[in-house]
Amino acid sequence: MLRYLCLVALIASIYSAPVNDTVSSPDVVVPAVQPTHINSNPSLVTTQNAADKHEQEVVGKKLTTKSPEVVEILESGLEHQTDGSYSFHYRGSDGSFREETAVVKNPGTDHEYLEITGAYSFFDADGKEVVVHYKADDKGFVPVGNNIPDVISVAARENSQLPPLKKLEDFDD
Repeated sequence: MLRYLCLVALIASIYSAPVNDTVSSPDVVVPAVQPTHINSNPSLVTTQNAADKHEQEVVGKKLTTKSPEVVEILESGLEHQTDGSYSFHYRGSDGSFREETAVVKNPGTDHEYLEITGAYSFFDADGKEVVVHYKADDKGFVPVGNNIPDVISVAARENSQLPPLKKLEDFDD
């Protein structure tokens, strides 16, 4: 019965997805290869000047964006253990990285789970490095980073320190 309910929910979510992904706002700029008028608004024009740059004009203001650069992977590694634990890492030529380690806790019991710790970094549009450290286990996900408000990190940490909730089967009617 649960499988049938999950299948129905999946099908319903697929059919309820938006059909028309176009945006009708005149403030949205879409890069184009040649001059284009968006939504028949001649004050909103996008032109491509060079192979890697786009100049965008929105009501007389020009914005310049660069095409995405390909980031080369300089170093990477992956280890899987037979108990389900793993670790992986990679570093990009732009200085970005990701690393994650998972350890099986309470192996062979009804309360077996993975305790995952990791970190990642990338550079935002302003060139500022964003670094996030995280931990995930049976009590939740706790992220800490320079782009995550402290209130979220503190709330997640406090929530992860609460005693475990009773299972639904443990409650008597």
